[in-house]
Amino acid sequence: MRKNAIHVAEGAASWRATEKPERKAADGVHFAKGAASWRATEKLGIEGDWLQNVNLPTFFFGGSLPMKKETAIAMICAAAQAYRESFIDRRLLFIGYKASSRKAATLEVVFHAANFLHLTGVLWLPNSDGSAKEFFNRCINHKINAKEITFAYGGITELKICALQSLLNSQHLNANMMGSFNGVGVSLCTENLVGSENACMGFVRDQRQNYYSPNTVLAGDVRQWIRDSYRVVAVYRTERNCPFFSELVYTAKNVDWSRVIYPPKYIALPKPEDQD
Repeated sequence: MRKNAIHVAEGAASWRATEKPERKAADGVHFAKGAASWRATEKLGIEGDWLQNVNLPTFFFGGSLPMKKETAIAMICAAAQAYRESFIDRRLLFIGYKASSRKAATLEVVFHAANFLHLTGVLWLPNSDGSAKEFFNRCINHKINAKEITFAYGGITELKICALQSLLNSQHLNANMMGSFNGVGVSLCTENLVGSENACMGFVRDQRQNYYSPNTVLAGDVRQWIRDSYRVVAVYRTERNCPFFSELVYTAKNVDWSRVIYPPKYIALPKPEDQD
């Protein structure tokens, strides 16, 4: 594991907050080109509209009103509901395509309850005495106490919570780009990223199960963190143990499907109709 990489374990006590961005902006947060103007324009599943149209970097780092733990908990519990409804114990298949080379790429991922804690960016204190799966269950039941959590260094938790809800608002994570992690800009241990110009989610391979699972979210343009990028042209979904993908949840526009050749493992999947 590279220096300063994140160690993820089932118990919250072994989670290390070492995901520290480059110091290229005030308060230790690095924003990609264009990311400083990112605005939370979608409702985030909590009462009121106080966070709509708020400039996140200014709000968290340039203002005098940090996110309260009670607000963070409400947002995390709302995210847990969305995670359970659309992602938990499901597999997603991202189909990427690069028109310049007519090359296709795929990423198959699966979501578990135990993955959720790390995606929130909060530190669940050791004396809360529970596993990552227990944390998720307590979020579902709105049983998280403010005394049991703390925020990570430099406002990372606040950004992660907002980015997470932006991602979970869509069955395909609002992803339009994908690629392998380039190791630039942040120090973390992840392998592949999918996302948009606003937020992205990272995945690592589970060697025992031979699939990828989520282990991080980042606020900002996914293109700054990936190499050999592909446009996401289709996303399929199925139950975790189902042998085939039964549902098409996303299709990109203006794709010449006659040129998109799926890899052999997925060649039997029906392609979306050409939308030109």
